[in-house]
Amino acid sequence: MQHLFLDCSHGMSGDMTLASLAHLGVDLSPLPGLLAQAGVACRLEVWQEERGGGPGCRVEVSWEAEGQPLRHPADIAAIFAAVPVADRVRHKALAVLEALTLAEAEAHGIAPEEVHFHEVGAVDTLVDILGSCWALDQLGVERVTACALPWFGGSITCAHGEIPLPAPATANLMRGLPVYPTDALATNDGLSASAPNLAALLNRKNYYFVPFGQDDPQGKPTSLIADFSQLVPTVDAALRGVQLQPLLVK
Repeated sequence: MQHLFLDCSHGMSGDMTLASLAHLGVDLSPLPGLLAQAGVACRLEVWQEERGGGPGCRVEVSWEAEGQPLRHPADIAAIFAAVPVADRVRHKALAVLEALTLAEAEAHGIAPEEVHFHEVGAVDTLVDILGSCWALDQLGVERVTACALPWFGGSITCAHGEIPLPAPATANLMRGLPVYPTDALATNDGLSASAPNLAALLNRKNYYFVPFGQDDPQGKPTSLIADFSQLVPTVDAALRGVQLQPLLVK
């Protein structure tokens, strides 16, 4: 059985997933033709690119913006049903769609059949979902695992306006999975206003912290900062379901 491990320590978008599979040797050129038979016209470019001193691939999907409808789950399911791929690929793509639909329905407090997609309905996301399932099948991969997922902070602007990160639907998909903080590597009020939040997170299952301590006890007595040198050991421990200790460091 082929087993694929995904390193998602810096996040992993749909096009990054496709690029990783292309780098493993999958020829993605048939994908636009397959989708065209389901009435979805798109272009897909793959090229070699070097990042951080190492070789890799980059994937870019493009399409005609005009005429793209607001798609519901049933519309996307119909596209997947019409694409000429193996049933096992179709079933995996539909399973991804169902997971997204349920996450969006919970985020908006509506029934799954009432969900309408904005970003997910875009052509590049259709290619990401179907293409990844198809590419995994081309490699003969039957099992996929990943590292602990980064819990990003901040906000993003989408069709619903400005929303916090991770987006509500994304947070729903990450429920029960091992995560670790990324942007929350320092706080000026960790020993004051933010202390209850830190305590609450420490008592949640599958939340792991990079060990932290006071960076300036005299000048900033309530400030905490993570020990960046412990980031990799923290992820390694999180993959085993363990909080790296000691959590409080000097």
